[in-house]
Amino acid sequence: DSMSTDEEEHFYTVHAPYDGRYRFEIKEMNSGKVMLSLYDGDGTAVEEDICCSRGEGFTAKGLVGGEDYELKVAQFEGLEDYTLLIGKQERTDEIPENTELHDQIKYTDQRNMYTLTPKASGEIVVTVSGMEPETEIELCAFDKNKECICSSICGNGDSIRIKGLSTGESFNLQARQYTGMGEYVLDIGR
Repeated sequence: DSMSTDEEEHFYTVHAPYDGRYRFEIKEMNSGKVMLSLYDGDGTAVEEDICCSRGEGFTAKGLVGGEDYELKVAQFEGLEDYTLLIGKQERTDEIPENTELHDQIKYTDQRNMYTLTPKASGEIVVTVSGMEPETEIELCAFDKNKECICSSICGNGDSIRIKGLSTGESFNLQARQYTGMGEYVLDIGR
């Protein structure tokens, strides 16, 4: 879109398909600045950043799946074109153990979530590969009480061991953006 007058405001409806975190960022803009504000269905401010230029914005946490939100982009400094990135939370996928999972990180603060249900007690090893050099993700495992049971920053070839798992008791695995973006592969096995 483009800002052509002082104090101009643009409004966008954003649908949250799933509960979670959503990224709102000015992806492209030469030298101007805008104000970003996110409002819930009642018009209550959820999050804002009053002075955003290229690469800046915010991550709104705890958005409710199925709800609509309104994003306001207001002229702050300069009149020019801008590109807005809206990074939406993906659904939580159930994945089997002993699998090779291909996914990607597309935006800052992204968290991809997976659920695993072990077929046997013991431990599962998750190894990371397929990323660009200098890219890292944080892998975190959470038990049924949402307590972190294992966490590590991982580059290509790194892994985490998730210990103390019980047969049939599901746990969550998150791949969090840490440095860089792009594709990754998780090799999940015993």
